Amino acid sequence: MPYGDSLAHLAEELARLLLLLHAAIDEFRRSFVPSRDASPAAILDEEIDWHLSRPLRLGTPSRSPAAEAALREADRLAAAIAGRVADAGDAPRLVALARRFGLGRRERDALLLALAPELDPRFERLFGYLHDDLTQRRASAELALRVLARDDADHAALRRALGPGGVLVREGLLRREDGPTTLLAAPLVVDARVVDFLHGGDAIDPRLSDVCRRVAPAADDPPIVAPPAVARALDELGEAWLSGQDLRGIYLHGPAGVGRAAAVLRLCARLGAAALRVDLAALQREGPERFARALELIRREALLGGLVVVWDELDALPEERRVAVLRASYPDEGPAVRAALLGAAAWEPGASATRGELLAVRWDRPTLPERRALWTAALARRGATLAPEELSALVAAYNLAGGAIADVVAAAVRQAGPALTRGAIDAALRRRASHVLGPLARPLPPRLRWDDLVLAPDRKDMLHELVRHAVHREKVLDAWGFRGGLAGGRGLIALFSGASGTGKTLAAGLVAGKLGVEAYQIDLSAVVSKYIGETEKHLARLFDEAEAASALLFFDEADALFGKRTEVRDAHDRYANIETSYLLQRLDSYDGVVILASNFRRNMDEAFLRRMHFCVDFPLPEAAERLQIWRRVLPPELPREPDLDLAKFAERFQIAGGNIRNIAVAAAFLAAADDAPLGARHLVAATRREFQKLGKVVDAGQFAGL
Repeated sequence: MPYGDSLAHLAEELARLLLLLHAAIDEFRRSFVPSRDASPAAILDEEIDWHLSRPLRLGTPSRSPAAEAALREADRLAAAIAGRVADAGDAPRLVALARRFGLGRRERDALLLALAPELDPRFERLFGYLHDDLTQRRASAELALRVLARDDADHAALRRALGPGGVLVREGLLRREDGPTTLLAAPLVVDARVVDFLHGGDAIDPRLSDVCRRVAPAADDPPIVAPPAVARALDELGEAWLSGQDLRGIYLHGPAGVGRAAAVLRLCARLGAAALRVDLAALQREGPERFARALELIRREALLGGLVVVWDELDALPEERRVAVLRASYPDEGPAVRAALLGAAAWEPGASATRGELLAVRWDRPTLPERRALWTAALARRGATLAPEELSALVAAYNLAGGAIADVVAAAVRQAGPALTRGAIDAALRRRASHVLGPLARPLPPRLRWDDLVLAPDRKDMLHELVRHAVHREKVLDAWGFRGGLAGGRGLIALFSGASGTGKTLAAGLVAGKLGVEAYQIDLSAVVSKYIGETEKHLARLFDEAEAASALLFFDEADALFGKRTEVRDAHDRYANIETSYLLQRLDSYDGVVILASNFRRNMDEAFLRRMHFCVDFPLPEAAERLQIWRRVLPPELPREPDLDLAKFAERFQIAGGNIRNIAVAAAFLAAADDAPLGARHLVAATRREFQKLGKVVDAGQFAGL
């Protein structure tokens, strides 16, 4: 009959081990035993004579009839155990471990021997007796050879198996304790995680808790809408893994949020396997030795639990560490690990990187029909409803992938109930975007009206054209076939250039409002890092999350990031140019709207300027435009002196709209302090302060007659 659990199987294996120890103890008792009256530290003459007279053998000695009988009984019990294991549906854990690591009979019995003191304390006494040293209570290679080897060939093979290159040590199942002793006498210790596994534990190794987590996928997770090529690749991979052809892995690359990880977890559910998700960005922070050790532990964890390893954020690693990840999954020696690697950019390892086949598959953002299917499925899963025309508008407006759509619908239902509106969806999208982009960007201030932007008519027309381009880009590029003739993504990139305060930030917010998306101003202090490679990581996260949230990205003072590349004189110049090159590649592949703002267009790298779909200049306003701005920034609720002449201020001071607003606010505070209506004296004082702040020379004549 099959075993009730793995511990019952271990108990019977220990009974077999006791029979093997019985035979070894019988042989030990036939050997020379020194006088018990002698000092423990003494070496007696008769012992030396006995050692000199013994035949020299490196194999196994002849056995007594009692020892042979014990071995025959052990073999009979081994056959009975094998029969019960064959009848079981799920293999006991010791058997499963042996299969997954490719252990033969010798290696499995050696592991059981080293494990025995962890299961039953009587083995400590037995091992001490056989070592003739009660302080040595662990198994050793010498003890394993005496107990397990049946003949000379067995002896030689087992000795190799217990060596540094043997599978038990190589895979981290056993380790030799260091000390002033020979390799044969060194204690063999089973790793604590292996002991825990054999006792039924599934918690991952504590040393991996910062970089890994075990995920048990559910079969009823939301359906994944994958492109046909991706679906075929995953189906083929699943068949290969089910058939035992484990020398195959997959690298799914593409933008964040399309469902790469979710699709792999769905595949795990089909296989009945849990996943081990590894955060490679966190692992990358480790030094070389800790990184290599972590890969060994991850490999052992995957083999112990029969897990699929999901390596997240492969892009976070340099080339040599990517290859190390592959070698951990598909080593030159030992069993392969089922591996799925996830990243954003394409990558093809060299032919010598691994003995396994790695299938690289690109997963792009969903098309319009795929997005509609994803929205429909997410609404149905939550029991939510949405008017057909609002659903069509959502599908067209937001270039979201499957994971983001499911999150947004769930959040909207929690807030507004199942009867959803476009407003509830928009609110959920804003909350999600604020959460994912918060550390690197901040929302632009609340949008004003288009009439609040005082700009020459031709510039305003360019902004409206920019909006039309963004709204209809999918139709033109995809439905009308222009996509095939253009490089890069479906995104739109614009440059707003002009002095500070001329309306660039206001215009970016207005464009976002017209498109119905959130606008986020990039926090350059959070993005730019003095550490080499960190800026690119921050930018990758920023673009990925913004793309998933369908947000508009606004880079103010963009020449700090997008400035001209320089001649390489040192390592800092080289890495600064690498950052610029990375930005160029990322802009090419970005599918959203990016607006760059710069006070000095000439400082921008020409490669960026060539990629601009629109370049809009924001000049300093003329007198008539300044008068419009003066009238707009003073709210109607503000009390004013009847003779206040704003036209004089507009004519006299050639300043930008942002400066006019600063002056108006400062003057209002001065009027409030006087408890009086706003008058010319308040505007004059505030203007003086603004000029001093700007470092401009204050000429008393400028203020005469105001």
